[in-house]
Amino acid sequence: MGGRYNLLGGRTNSYKLHGLTSHELDDNFDLEKIINSGYFLASYLSENPKSFLSAYVGEYLINEIISESAVRKLDSFQVFLESAAIRDGSKINYTSIARECNVDVKTMQGYYAILSDALFGYWLPPYARTANGRKPASDKFYFADVGVVNFLAKRGQLIESRSVDFSQAFENWVFHEVLTSL
Repeated sequence: MGGRYNLLGGRTNSYKLHGLTSHELDDNFDLEKIINSGYFLASYLSENPKSFLSAYVGEYLINEIISESAVRKLDSFQVFLESAAIRDGSKINYTSIARECNVDVKTMQGYYAILSDALFGYWLPPYARTANGRKPASDKFYFADVGVVNFLAKRGQLIESRSVDFSQAFENWVFHEVLTSL
């Protein structure tokens, strides 16, 4: 035998730990609270979720990316994170975001791939009917936690209303609920 192979057939199951859901919280579910604090247990239960989210973004998200040496220009990546958070749940236009972050389109695609690969966010491909031959719309990207989105986008307290920020946060929560029910 030339090489050694360890296919680890018994390790084929993969598990993902998602944030809190309305089903888990049951009678303790508060839409306004979860949209403001996010899906992490520590932030949901905290009197000051921004403090937890600041530590999470600074110590975990950014440091995880740095430790993996996935980003060469940290300042550009931090600008990207804010831009991506503001666009959470929107169709992705790489050219526009790349211009805003002063990087090329390939770098921008790489930044989104980093977030997706590290499970900091998820893609929602467009629903498209190919019978008409039209090119489908762009993918949407959702961060895995709306509290992180709020922190990165520098949103204040969101109160149930018809504001754009609340609507975007609500859409992220609906996506999270659907994703975790699959």
